[in-house]
Amino acid sequence: MLNFEKDTKKSYIILSLLFIILLIIINITQFTFTKSSFDNSKFIKNEVKEIKSDIEKYEKDNKKLSEKIATYEKMLIKIDSNISRNNKNIDILKNKTNEKINSFKSYDAVMWEKFFADRYKK
Repeated sequence: MLNFEKDTKKSYIILSLLFIILLIIINITQFTFTKSSFDNSKFIKNEVKEIKSDIEKYEKDNKKLSEKIATYEKMLIKIDSNISRNNKNIDILKNKTNEKINSFKSYDAVMWEKFFADRYKK
């Protein structure tokens, strides 16, 4: 292919050009791979930043929701205590009503006469 003996000057020029072309090809491929890996790392870094910001946003939202849940739990405790208090009052009223009903069941004719007489004297 190359004949160094006949025309050495021409052969050296061709060899030099081939060497330069080879260096250019090496530089282009190296630049392409380096640029591609650089772009990938940059892309990955951006994705990581976005994910971190999403996580922080979700953590803030979670904190707000936790605070609301705590508020609602306190409200439920108050409502439960009010319901319990009202249920106790209802039970007391039921017991008093049942006592009065039971006391009237045991009245005989003389007691009824006295009850109505005392009642209308007032």
